[in-house]
Amino acid sequence: MKNLYQMIALVDHNAGSNIDIQGIFESIYREERDYSLDLYKGNFGKPNYQFGYLNGLHIDGDSRVNGALMARVCSLVEQKGAKDDILKRYREELVRDRYDDLRRFQEAYSAKYFDHVSFHRIKHTSDRLENLSFESMEEYFIEISGILREILVHEGRSVSDAQLVQFRILRMIYDDFCKIMNPVFDKPSINFLEEFYASNGVDLDDDSEYSHYGLISISDRYDIKPSTQSKLYDKILKTHIFIKNVENEIVYIINELKNDGSIVDVAFRPDSQYVTGSFPDVSIVMEELERGKIFVLSDLGSPDIAKLYSEEYDNLWIVRTDSEITFEELCSEFVVYDDCIVTQVLHLQYKLHGSEYFIHHLDHEYIFYTIDEYVERQNNPYQKGEAKKRYKTFKIDNSKIPFTMKDGISTLYTFLHRIFANQKLLKEYFARMI
Repeated sequence: MKNLYQMIALVDHNAGSNIDIQGIFESIYREERDYSLDLYKGNFGKPNYQFGYLNGLHIDGDSRVNGALMARVCSLVEQKGAKDDILKRYREELVRDRYDDLRRFQEAYSAKYFDHVSFHRIKHTSDRLENLSFESMEEYFIEISGILREILVHEGRSVSDAQLVQFRILRMIYDDFCKIMNPVFDKPSINFLEEFYASNGVDLDDDSEYSHYGLISISDRYDIKPSTQSKLYDKILKTHIFIKNVENEIVYIINELKNDGSIVDVAFRPDSQYVTGSFPDVSIVMEELERGKIFVLSDLGSPDIAKLYSEEYDNLWIVRTDSEITFEELCSEFVVYDDCIVTQVLHLQYKLHGSEYFIHHLDHEYIFYTIDEYVERQNNPYQKGEAKKRYKTFKIDNSKIPFTMKDGISTLYTFLHRIFANQKLLKEYFARMI
């Protein structure tokens, strides 16, 4: 997706602009992060900020927003090519929104429910795409800014249509800045987690899992807190750390297996954004999960490669040796990040103890392919994705996890069921293993 912040930063750099857009945005970004922490703590003292932090600053008459930033956007739209860049960025946003609505509609339809809201949103977005121009975008921005206009008028401020449009464009630029500051798979520009621990005399890199993979090892210092927003609890600093990119259900399962002694060493990827002293746990504790159908793995130990197809051209690859199994899902509607095609991999190592197999290592990763690598990967199970460094979300070592839990549920299927999108292919594979 076109990043408007990078575009404007490059233009300003080349022009020698005296407006420090990066410095202003970074100060707002830090403030917004502190505001979000206050919300997590239950402090709701800023009513004007319920529609977003930048909106709140604009309503409150913040001089940075209503001065330098709005002036910069006003001049930006007059620059050659800027309107085309803004329109392209907006078009990509519409396409993404329509895709998300279509996915929700299809999921509901497959469950025999007609999602009228998604249906109308799809139609509305399609109409906007069909008739898209800079002028139609401006008209839409004015249309959806009615509440903001009313609030500003109530505050005794006059606002023009042009200013409403400029503020919407400013929001797009700031949103793109935030994506750079806290990317999904890359290291954040400001690591608040490392700042927090360093201020308390702790170097996270002393943890080898953190220095190698960006994961925090669960030592005696931490408790795992499965919930609607799963966390780690630091018992020394008495604060909570969000777990990032791991399904809450998987955190719950790992915690169960650790509590019964099946898992010895485990590490999770922490969120580096929201951490502070004495951060409370305000989420809902998870009750016991309802898990899926029982499967039994019966032919471990024999090398095998399996590739399963779906009608939607999704692929599920399973590569099995006498000590390892790797599952990788290649979806027709794949995720793209930083010009890379992203897949998910669950990898495990297992050993025979007496007459029973146990998992002693398990990890989950995101893999990043170039287009050429991904094309080759469609038919070659040994093609690696090397466009970016692999991104681990959790890692389990030195453990003795049974393939079937005490309640008769397949441990492996439970993990895969929560990670992979195409449940039909998973069930087909496990049905063959019964």
